[in-house]
Amino acid sequence: MPDINTLVDDVYELFNPEKTHEPNEDNLSKFAENLKEVLRTRLSKREPLDNPLRFSSLGKQDRQLWYMAKKYPQEDMSAKTYFKFLYGDVIEQLLLFLVEEAGHTVEHPQMEVEVDGVKGHIDAVIDGVLVDVKSASPFGYAKFVKQEVTVNDTFGYTQQLAGYSQVVTPGKAPAWLAMDKVSGSLCVSPLSESIVKDYPVDERIYHL
Repeated sequence: MPDINTLVDDVYELFNPEKTHEPNEDNLSKFAENLKEVLRTRLSKREPLDNPLRFSSLGKQDRQLWYMAKKYPQEDMSAKTYFKFLYGDVIEQLLLFLVEEAGHTVEHPQMEVEVDGVKGHIDAVIDGVLVDVKSASPFGYAKFVKQEVTVNDTFGYTQQLAGYSQVVTPGKAPAWLAMDKVSGSLCVSPLSESIVKDYPVDERIYHL
């Protein structure tokens, strides 16, 4: 049975210069279709959000979400910021493709979840473990390697992953699959079930 604990080594083994890996044609086709959808989405006009509450925003500061909900003017994002989002999405699709090519299971990609009207989409369940895929700078990546994301969680990643886990794989610890965008380093960074319990998604949604 595939084991997420061997995931990184198995992905790297695909690039062993002494071996030839023949990609699965179905996986290649799925990867190409997913990339096309990413490009369509990221190059489309940005529509304003009717409701700022989504799983991806639950970890943001209360005050920030209040201002968003009250339609206060927000700082305009630059074109290069949107471009950064695009290649983050591309990296995610590439990693999920390589995970499958390495013999691991990828289930429920982009499956929608909902709690009390608040929706979100998971990245995938890999080898039975709910996984959120992140690409990061070397500084950000180091927090995943050292399992220090919860200590200085600037982007609210913990609340997001804990919330997804409580809905999709309750009672089973989730993890981040992180990539250093500069070095190409990969790691699987688990989030303990005890920490997941500290972030009850229904209470957070009710509070907000």
